[in-house]
Amino acid sequence: MSIDRAGPAGALLAALAGELRRSGRAVRENGTSAARQPAARPSDPSPGAVPEASLREMALQAVKDVDTRDPDAVRAARRRLIRSVLLSRLGAQIREHPQWQAMVESIEATLERDARHGEQFLELIDRLRKEGGVPP
Repeated sequence: MSIDRAGPAGALLAALAGELRRSGRAVRENGTSAARQPAARPSDPSPGAVPEASLREMALQAVKDVDTRDPDAVRAARRRLIRSVLLSRLGAQIREHPQWQAMVESIEATLERDARHGEQFLELIDRLRKEGGVPP
């Protein structure tokens, strides 16, 4: 499972963008909400977004030391990864948005509702570790 627009990570980015659209809010560069401004799409990152290679490294850092047998550790890693993806695609100013925490929690809850997402996340951890040269 790689971090590209066609893979499950791309689906995660699409889910994140969809969550922004469903909330009826978007974020301007200065962090203020803009109800009519379209949400950023995964293929159209904000000006503060980081390159794909940096996103891959951020993702690896978020999951490299996770004990995949510990559900609490996996949940915490998923939260770190969600935050990393949002920050990398939407820019650091997103943290100033009044709904930042609620958005992260909503995305996390959405992903936890479907067991397939849990399995895909474990596969993503394994793939990132292999690509990053981290032992299992």
